Amino acid sequence: MPQIPAWKQRLHELHLNPPHYEASWYGPLDKLANHVFAADCFMVKPQPKIRRSAPPNGADDGQPFEDEGLSIDSMGTPVIPDTYFEPDFIIVHVGDDRDIPLVCIEVKKEGGSYKSAGVQLHEYIEVLASKDPHDEFVGILVFGGKFYCYSVHG
Repeated sequence: MPQIPAWKQRLHELHLNPPHYEASWYGPLDKLANHVFAADCFMVKPQPKIRRSAPPNGADDGQPFEDEGLSIDSMGTPVIPDTYFEPDFIIVHVGDDRDIPLVCIEVKKEGGSYKSAGVQLHEYIEVLASKDPHDEFVGILVFGGKFYCYSVHG
């Protein structure tokens, strides 16, 4: 019988005995995401900074984005630099000219507020939904030892 890899055993143990620190999940979840999305067309982005998309009406005035304080993110969207969000992981499909959001993962330790964790993940989903995500785009909340999956389409 083949031996179960240590990282898979660790995920199982974390599920059974949720750790005190949510960061204890990061290494095993990163390994899992890179294992599942191993093809060259995918990329796992740990703790990326994502910004809200700029309103579309200001793009036609002939001003370069830089003059307005805007830049274009890896998802091909002009963004506002004033605030950013930092989910624990984003998995993207790497396109020819942009990254296409596929999965957003947020990790919270057991005993925290499920409601506030859900609100936080919803903010991330809202920001990424404005960047023309993949049709199957989902948000995943790892809350203690439980995983919850949310779809943009309901």
